[in-house]
Amino acid sequence: SRQKNSKFVNYRISNVYGSGMHQGFINESITNLKNGEPLTIFKELDLIRDYVLIDDLISGLIDLRSHESSDEVLNISTGRGVAISEITTHLQDLRVKDLELLEISAPENTILRSVLSCEKLKETISWKPQGIEETLHRLVKELV
Repeated sequence: SRQKNSKFVNYRISNVYGSGMHQGFINESITNLKNGEPLTIFKELDLIRDYVLIDDLISGLIDLRSHESSDEVLNISTGRGVAISEITTHLQDLRVKDLELLEISAPENTILRSVLSCEKLKETISWKPQGIEETLHRLVKELV
């Protein structure tokens, strides 16, 4: 039997948000704001997630194309956990419209915290993802 000499890099991408995106808490929240609908959050849970802007993701993937690597796993993330309450506070501070929250029950086995380390990525390329505060402000101005 012939073995193939294939190389791979497995990119683990955190929660992506930005213009043209529809899935995920930030994207759904901006759509709901735009449509005058409440933001849906889980009762008694303040989930923490690592959010990466689509522009940063694309820029990172382009930079990674020129990097020779093989047989590895690389996280594309900010390495910073942001709570849902932090996002809703930022959206309220922007005072676009009255922010209404709809609390629902969380599914069983909901992961409370999901933050990926981006240290290996920073060692591989020049990685400086934008902060959520300024990107949220820009997205809301642009989309709502």
